Amino acid sequence: VGQQPMKVKATVLDASGQVIASAAITWASATPSVAAVARDGMVTPLSAGDATISAVSGSVKGEKIISVTALATPPVTPPVTPPVTPPVTPPVTPPVTPVVVSSVVLLPRASVESAMPAAPAAGGTIISVAANGDLQAAIDQARPGDVIELPAGATYTGSFILPNKGSGAGWIVIRPATGVSLPSTGMRMTPALAAAARLPKLVSSTAGYAIGTVNGAHHYRLVGLEITTAANLSLSYGLVGFGNDASQGQRTLADAPHHLILDRSYVHGSATLSLRRCVALNSAEAAVIDSYLTDCHDSGSDAQAIGGWNGPGPFLIQNNTLEGSTENVMFGGGDAASAELSPADVTIRRNLLRKPIAWKGSPWQIKTILELKNVKRILIEENVLEGSWPQAWDGTAVTFKSVNQDHSAPWSGTTDVTMRRNLIRQTGSGINLHSNPQDANSDVVRMARVAITDNVILGMNSTDYPGAGRGFFLGGSIADLTIDHNTITWVGGGRSIEYEGDPPDPFARTMITNNVFATVGGDGLTGQRLGLPGPVWAAWGPGGVMSGNVFAVGAGSMWGAPGTGYNSYPPGNRLMLNENTTFAGLGFVNAAGGDVRLASTSPLKGTANDGGDPGANVAAVMAAATAAIAGTP
Repeated sequence: VGQQPMKVKATVLDASGQVIASAAITWASATPSVAAVARDGMVTPLSAGDATISAVSGSVKGEKIISVTALATPPVTPPVTPPVTPPVTPPVTPPVTPVVVSSVVLLPRASVESAMPAAPAAGGTIISVAANGDLQAAIDQARPGDVIELPAGATYTGSFILPNKGSGAGWIVIRPATGVSLPSTGMRMTPALAAAARLPKLVSSTAGYAIGTVNGAHHYRLVGLEITTAANLSLSYGLVGFGNDASQGQRTLADAPHHLILDRSYVHGSATLSLRRCVALNSAEAAVIDSYLTDCHDSGSDAQAIGGWNGPGPFLIQNNTLEGSTENVMFGGGDAASAELSPADVTIRRNLLRKPIAWKGSPWQIKTILELKNVKRILIEENVLEGSWPQAWDGTAVTFKSVNQDHSAPWSGTTDVTMRRNLIRQTGSGINLHSNPQDANSDVVRMARVAITDNVILGMNSTDYPGAGRGFFLGGSIADLTIDHNTITWVGGGRSIEYEGDPPDPFARTMITNNVFATVGGDGLTGQRLGLPGPVWAAWGPGGVMSGNVFAVGAGSMWGAPGTGYNSYPPGNRLMLNENTTFAGLGFVNAAGGDVRLASTSPLKGTANDGGDPGANVAAVMAAATAAIAGTP
């Protein structure tokens, strides 16, 4: 909102995704002292802060966080520092206050309670398993509320199974024996800490899981374990299996295991092992927290640190280091056995997702860092995503799609995605959004309600991390897409926003506003066939809003210089010419050093549609990134 009133809109859909035009909607503000909302959805800012605006129709609820900047006398425009060669080219149309056209993006409806339970619980016992003892027998013996303790340095070899203990909500905790030094709750495990503590090891002797679940298993917490494979293995299909594939009989909601947590553990393959997946999330209510997952890589198949496709969630992935070759985290990629088993209600927060540069030139399949093909209501916030280059694909960091992977699940699709306050760096390209099915014979749910806000993308298409240098690559048919207040800077050339050739259907209700795209030698808005910014936007975004953006492009770029498309941008956007790696004229604090905050003297200050600054809240993003890298609260 900034300091100006705005109107929000919600659309009620039935189970098949069709609009219910007659549905009544009630609006409310959780913090009316910050922002009030009227019956028609008009939001009035009252004081600085954040307010959650909710839209309710029957039992369905959608929420959107509104940020209000301080309501004060508008500041005096600061002096503009004259740009270094070349000068900023002037024609700048005044900012346009957009009409809000996109629907409210739904946040996860459910969350995972990850607090450590009392262990043992009242009435529970401690079961100690000696080194080389029978761990499976102890697991089979344990009752809800019990603790299984493993001595430091002990190794247990096998494929261990967590059985269904029947009804009851008491946790069975498997952890190191008293005296093993673990990080405090909320602090991340690392390989060095695991070695120093001599964590007990679970070692898989086969290509199957080191530890997995039967259908319906529930309330297990794995704490402070090292989980890996035997040294003589060359292939592993996975190490931790929370839930099962449809081929293993998990076909209904009742089959899904639930209440499963991996906590402060070290899960890894080896430098030469083909490991398809470190952790599979095919369950209800599961979490991976404060852990370190690495060497999850394969040469003949996709491999992930965490992957899920046949479990309903909710899922929490928080404060981990996640190193996977093909995708670090992926939802979808295989068909859920039923609509009720499609992944949903996911929170991915404060993680470091990276591909080590040492994997460059390796046999491993390198694709993207985060990929979504079938998930509903996912929140991705305050993570660091780094390291992707063309190897098995093109080096794009993030890919969101709607895909019916094996053509047997027409309920598949990606909807209600919120991605905010993340740092993406050292990749070939930024974010790819595409909503088409794989082929004409695949029914799929159209991608809808995607909000990408307040993110920073740095260093695309560099020498070590080459690629197409696309900030956003958009295709297919997407409804209710918002790209707002992001900052993207790079010097390797490419395109700020690139659309595919001709749209199968125009995007519906698109908002691309208040972003900063700063490149050297690259383009602003373009399309693979239509080319010129104006025709591209007319074809792909009719009825949408594109304004308040800053396109700082190369003077020699495709549509940079006057006479070659310079004046064809939609009104309300600022076009600047730049051939200097310091991005002279934009007023960054120190772009060469990675500090892309706007200095107080920047001519961009206060020029966003909402009266604030265009681009991300860089200081907040970088503070969150520091915590995500360190693994501390």
